[in-house]
Amino acid sequence: MFSTLQSLSRRLVVGAAAASLLHERVSGLSTSAAAASVKAPVAARVPKAIKFGKVPGEDRGPNPMDPPIERDDPYFWLRDDTRKDQKILSLLDEENAYSKGATAHLEEFRESLYAEMLSHVQEDDDTVPYKDGDFFYWSRTVKDLSYRQYL
Repeated sequence: MFSTLQSLSRRLVVGAAAASLLHERVSGLSTSAAAASVKAPVAARVPKAIKFGKVPGEDRGPNPMDPPIERDDPYFWLRDDTRKDQKILSLLDEENAYSKGATAHLEEFRESLYAEMLSHVQEDDDTVPYKDGDFFYWSRTVKDLSYRQYL
C-alpha cells in the first residue's frame, strides 16, 4: 500500500511540474502591445439577394425547389472564381499581413513546434508493397515533400 501511495505521489509531482512548465511557455507567448493596437481588416457588407431553387433560364439540377427561396448574402461580392479582382485580392493581402503581425511573437515557438513534430516522423520511408492482380503497389514519403508518392 505504501508503494502505491509513493507511486501516486511521484505521478502527481511530475504532473504538477509538467503543468507548471506548460504554463510558463504559454504565458511567455502573450501578444505584443504593437499587435494588439492594429485593427483587423473588415470586409464591407454589400447586400445581394441570392435565389435557391428553380430559377428560369438556369439549370439547377433534376429536382430544384419550387418556388425558389431568396436569401441575403452580404459577402457575395467576395466571390471571384477568376482570382483576379484587385479589391478582393487587396483585402486578402491586408488580412494576411494582419494575421502575420498579430502572430509574429509566436514565430520562434511555431518553428520549434514544427521541428519537434518532424523529429517524431520518419520523413524518408516506403510502405510494404502489396500485390493487386499482376502488379505490386507501394507508396513513398520523401524528405521536404508535403505529399506521398504512389508507385
